This record gives sequence, C-alpha cells and structure tokens, in this order.
Amino acid sequence: MAIALMQALCAEGALSLARAAKDLNIRRSQLERLLALLGHTDGFGGLGYVRQEEHQGRIMVTLTAKGRELCTQIPIGTG
Repeated sequence: MAIALMQALCAEGALSLARAAKDLNIRRSQLERLLALLGHTDGFGGLGYVRQEEHQGRIMVTLTAKGRELCTQIPIGTG
C-alpha cells in the first residue's frame, strides 16, 4: 500500500484523502494509519515523505521534499 500511494503521489503530485482511499481501495481509517507512517508527527515520528494540507476546504496529501527525492528512486508505473 505504501509503495502504491507513493507511486500515485509521484505521478499526480497531490491527492485528496477521498481519492487516495478510493484509488487504493482501502477505508479512510486505513489510509490515515498509512499516512501516519509515511508522514511525520512530533509524538509518533514517521518517515517524513508526505504531509496533509487543506486546499479549498479539502484535505490533500502532498509530497515533502524528502518524498519528491524518493520519487527519483522508485518506479512510477504499476506494470
């Protein structure tokens, strides 16, 4: 799931929470746990590849600089 989400973000740049959950075919609660791992919080830590930002009333998942760097190292296609 983590690789699939990172591939989608590398290709798209940003995804809404709803679209990311739909594209990955997972519940929002599962997506939020995945984002906790791939993101960063002071209390939990995390890998620091993604962040959540509000944009026009929607929560979007975007890449951090560290996440964009990772994009250069992982294949973007799914085939």
